[in-house]
Amino acid sequence: MKRKKFLSVSIAVACLLMNVPVMEIQAAEPTIQAVKTVSAASVTPTTAEPYILTVDDVDVNRCREDDNDSNTPYIDAVQISWKGNIDRSLPQYKNIVIPDTMPFDKPVLDDDGNEQKDEDGNVITETVDMPVIKAYLNPGEFGRSNLEKVTVSKNIRILGEFSGCENLTEVMIPEDSALESFSTDAFSKTAIQTLSIPANVTELPERMFYDCKNLTAVTFAEDSKLEKIGAYAFAESGLTSIDIPDT
Repeated sequence: MKRKKFLSVSIAVACLLMNVPVMEIQAAEPTIQAVKTVSAASVTPTTAEPYILTVDDVDVNRCREDDNDSNTPYIDAVQISWKGNIDRSLPQYKNIVIPDTMPFDKPVLDDDGNEQKDEDGNVITETVDMPVIKAYLNPGEFGRSNLEKVTVSKNIRILGEFSGCENLTEVMIPEDSALESFSTDAFSKTAIQTLSIPANVTELPERMFYDCKNLTAVTFAEDSKLEKIGAYAFAESGLTSIDIPDT
């Protein structure tokens, strides 16, 4: 099997580590430039036990084909976000695990696709497990310093940002992940050290690893579909070299 080609390290150094806004990956002749080094704080891996999020912790909402258009039909998948009344500074939320599925009360439809109702006019529902494909789990102002590790389920396609979670050192993404995109500022100002980018991710968003001084390695799947790197994605980080897929 033919191995995936990667752009040279010197291109990455020149374009990504010098605060240069890089909008697209382009193969070019290598250019050597000095790399600005940054100091990293000491990092200790979490000792907290993994905690699988449940419906007691997060709101579960059904996704549409296009969540920006309320006229598009629903799909059999859900997105999750923190419940507003949850204290995200609790010890159990130091090491969170995003589950593959979440229970959701789905309306029962008749043969014509209409919602069935009981004699009181209430919509009849059935509880089914739906894949979690989107997760927005930044703990917010009073919980950011608590989060230390996130384990992403294989079904997640869009992962929200964890910007400012200064003690977040690990983000585990499975090799068979369906992940397609990260939010802007995904891990900026965190203590993340390494990350493996799954094959279906086409873009690293703006400021993805901005000010991640403990960052030492970012790797890509051999069949990576990466096409674009956002401005300042690695600016002020501790990364000194990287191999970028030549897509």
